[in-house]
Amino acid sequence: MISNRDEFIQKYWNYYCMLENDFIEITRYIDIRETNYKTSSEIIIKQLQSVASEFEVVCKELGNLDMSSKVINIKNYYEVIKSYMQDVCKELNLKNFRDIEINVRRTNRMKIKPLNNWDKNKTANLFWWKGYNEVKHSRTENFEKGNFENLLNALGALYLLEKLLLRKISFKTKQMDVPDTKSNLFYINGWKVKWLEYSDEEKKWI
Repeated sequence: MISNRDEFIQKYWNYYCMLENDFIEITRYIDIRETNYKTSSEIIIKQLQSVASEFEVVCKELGNLDMSSKVINIKNYYEVIKSYMQDVCKELNLKNFRDIEINVRRTNRMKIKPLNNWDKNKTANLFWWKGYNEVKHSRTENFEKGNFENLLNALGALYLLEKLLLRKISFKTKQMDVPDTKSNLFYINGWKVKWLEYSDEEKKWI
């Protein structure tokens, strides 16, 4: 398990930024809008698999779960996220962590809720995870599930996990609780940080 902010940046945030940049490259050809949500392709499937796989890795890191265990599954990830989202929900005045909204840059005020309707006992309600698994296990029959909507929401969920993991590390080490570079795709209104404040309205560091 990682022990400090520098290690987080090196092993997690930098990789997240690579995944985010890969997605932004797609947006040169597919605009981020709901009318394009069902667009599917081999490159989208490839990215969805990479993002969802990293979602699992970061969940295990966040929850101190056994990285090599084959019995850990999406139900365990639900409990991890629910636990670490408690303080965030209070800050954002949310009753449930599933209601968190992530703002999408490069759009006309688009917001996504990547954890919407997620239930521990009904993992299929996490729609992008269901799509990922269907493509993973039966690509021929479920090629269309490797679509733009699932990829965007999977990446948004991963972005949220990255912020939770850095918050956990910074709380223990008293280090800066923001990464060296901000996301070029997402931000969360009202997310509190100790070391720096970010103005979403002005789109600049203050």
